[in-house]
Amino acid sequence: MESLKNEIERVIPEYKVGIAHGKLKKNEIRQIMNDFIGGELDGLICTTIVEMGLDIPNANTILIINSHKLGYLNYIN
Repeated sequence: MESLKNEIERVIPEYKVGIAHGKLKKNEIRQIMNDFIGGELDGLICTTIVEMGLDIPNANTILIINSHKLGYLNYIN
């Protein structure tokens, strides 16, 4: 996840990316989500902890890497 974040920020330096995953403390995840909702972050790289039921108006694109391993085929319309 960190290498993907670094690559995105290398290619698009003005694009600020956060990372959220289950190994972070709940308050860290909450802060990252608040930063994204508040516009301090332009994008998120996350595990499945946040993509289901996401209701954030400025979240207009979700990329699910290796979705074939997660059983998400029925979500693709």
